[in-house]
Amino acid sequence: MAGASAGAILAACLVCNVPLETMKSSFMETAIEAHRWKMGPFNPNFNIEDYLKLGLEALPPDAHLRANDRLFVSLTKVSSAENVLVSSWESKEELIQCLLCSCFIPVFSGRKYPVFRGEKYIDGGFSNNLPIIQQPTITISPFDSLVDICPRNSAKRPVYISLAKEEMAVTLSNVIRLVRALIPPPAEVLEDLHQMGYRDAFHFLKVKCSSLRSGRKLCP
Repeated sequence: MAGASAGAILAACLVCNVPLETMKSSFMETAIEAHRWKMGPFNPNFNIEDYLKLGLEALPPDAHLRANDRLFVSLTKVSSAENVLVSSWESKEELIQCLLCSCFIPVFSGRKYPVFRGEKYIDGGFSNNLPIIQQPTITISPFDSLVDICPRNSAKRPVYISLAKEEMAVTLSNVIRLVRALIPPPAEVLEDLHQMGYRDAFHFLKVKCSSLRSGRKLCP
């Protein structure tokens, strides 16, 4: 599995068999806490890194061993803006630090860049938001883009542009999704988005299974 930013956290939790409900609860609690502050997550007293660290404590003690060579985390090097994919760690703490770097958005996350193995990094989504290690790969995005599982614009075929190695639709809906990634909506809207993601994934699997059944392969 591979991912950038929040996608890297989700991939890490899946590789380490952290229950989906645990992940969901952690994200929801962070969003709810952000709403308690004036200016939301941009309030100087709200440190999103503290909440990410708290949520990542759900990873098992041997998380780094489970993740080695199975998880690929996308990072953006501050000094050169180049993308780096990391797939091995010496400890759980080192894995968590790597994930925090992959989620760091300047100003939003703070003004001091996080460091991993002596190098400063920021959100991997700035340089490679859709890391693909091998083919075939099931690709997933929270934005309307040219991937397997994502929200779709059913009204008309939009124009796509390439952003950080992802072909993303130029739509108002995607702009709103980007804003919501920084300023989370109320809990009930987040729950709707969660259910929408479930339906999108279910639809993809249903279509994929039908395709496999039409041949000689069987869907697991």
